[in-house]
Amino acid sequence: QRFADSTVLTVAHRLDTIIDSDRILVMNKGVVGEFDSPSALLTNPDGLLSHLVNEAGAQQAQHLRTLAASASALKDQQQHEQNVASSSQSPSSENDEHRALLVSGAS
Repeated sequence: QRFADSTVLTVAHRLDTIIDSDRILVMNKGVVGEFDSPSALLTNPDGLLSHLVNEAGAQQAQHLRTLAASASALKDQQQHEQNVASSSQSPSSENDEHRALLVSGAS
């Protein structure tokens, strides 16, 4: 909560550390492999994040996918509530800041 209005860059090797982040940047051999929200990345069964999640084992993979989906639904709800609140107030500039997080994937 302390960094809710900040851009945070996290270098992580544990998926549960970053699975509820706004965006994940997955590196592969030193280059960008994929970048999007965890829930969007996990829709691609051939994607790098999907492979990393699946390597965690079936039970942990299901847990991680559930966490990503829950975080995505919560963020959608919060965005909707913010849109409703801002539409009832005077126009203001949108906050385009997102937390960007990094997972280093090895292949």
